[in-house]
Amino acid sequence: MPVLPRDYDPAIVSNAVSALLVGYLINGGLFGMLCMQLYYYYFSFPKDALWIKLNVYFIIILEILQTAFSTYDAWSFFASNAPNLGVTYYIWLTVPCLGGVVSFICHIFFAYRIWVITSSKILPAIVSVVATCALISMSLAADRTRFVTTWDAFGTARVFILVGIGAISLFLCDLLIVIFMTYALRRSSSALHIPRTQRLVDRITAAVIETGLLTAMMAMLGMIFYVALGLSGSNCSPYFLLFFLPLTKFYSNAFMALLNSRKIHKDSVYSDHVSVPVTLRWTSQGDRSTTVHGSQTDCSDTRLQRCCSVSDT
Repeated sequence: MPVLPRDYDPAIVSNAVSALLVGYLINGGLFGMLCMQLYYYYFSFPKDALWIKLNVYFIIILEILQTAFSTYDAWSFFASNAPNLGVTYYIWLTVPCLGGVVSFICHIFFAYRIWVITSSKILPAIVSVVATCALISMSLAADRTRFVTTWDAFGTARVFILVGIGAISLFLCDLLIVIFMTYALRRSSSALHIPRTQRLVDRITAAVIETGLLTAMMAMLGMIFYVALGLSGSNCSPYFLLFFLPLTKFYSNAFMALLNSRKIHKDSVYSDHVSVPVTLRWTSQGDRSTTVHGSQTDCSDTRLQRCCSVSDT
């Protein structure tokens, strides 16, 4: 069985090898970063709520599966029958399927936090609807490409539309989260004229913007290069995988980084005696901390770990 179609241009084959190789290298490197973040989270937040831990460990399990199947694909592409670029192997699972699930979990988590900090049902509902649209589109695309082992499957009109809708939905969802969270944080701190508190909110806002724009940029770049594949058919190298392959890792790393950043903010509260706005609080059941004029005056270690976690995660 030939490893490459006869009509493939050698230049396109070279580009495809470059795109796949770089994509798998980035995916593997980000998995290493994710393992370090899990290690930090495990020892820093042993008292986190059970539902947060379930979200964290479920995402880790999905990422382990994604990395395992991606490694198998890389071996099949470059080692066992190298260069076997005419077959897609488990791309349907590692990109649209698991990518859609991981991004959906992260987006719903952010939607919940938007609801907590704003008490608005409309804003998180918008985020949830867009996230659900992305999940459905990606799942349908994975189902359409599951039994087709060539790149031509990704160039069909139906799959092209489904992946396009999914990528645009991911992009819009990330932008909406950045906009809503930034607006909520700035509004919650506008009534307080305490420089240290405002500096803390600025750091939180910057973290939300950086992670949100990073994932939005990856989704949009993947979409742009996927449009090139759709317009050019099977003669276009799969450069979209350079951005779509590690996309799940970008979401999971952003998710874990914002969870772990609570440790930094807690240390800032201790060292700078920063007053935390009441509207930023996310209290657990049984929390007995008190507030005076919008600032926290007495809080336990657990309470401090959760201060500003509405925006941090």
